[in-house]
Amino acid sequence: MGVIEAFLRRVVLPHAPDAWYVEGSVKTSYETSFTRYFYKPHPMRSLEEISADILALKKGAVGLSDEIIGGATR
Repeated sequence: MGVIEAFLRRVVLPHAPDAWYVEGSVKTSYETSFTRYFYKPHPMRSLEEISADILALKKGAVGLSDEIIGGATR
């Protein structure tokens, strides 16, 4: 029994009992994990930095809404 037949019996046939393959059509290929080889993790930002960004956005949103509401009533 070849490697492909063993794989087919072990992995595929329990889920698809009528599965088959044509022996002459089998090709070997490989998968490259780009994440594994090329990803460079960056350190996470601190809670203080994130809180400061949220507060700055909140101030900007309040200022913008005041400007929109104030501009509409003039």
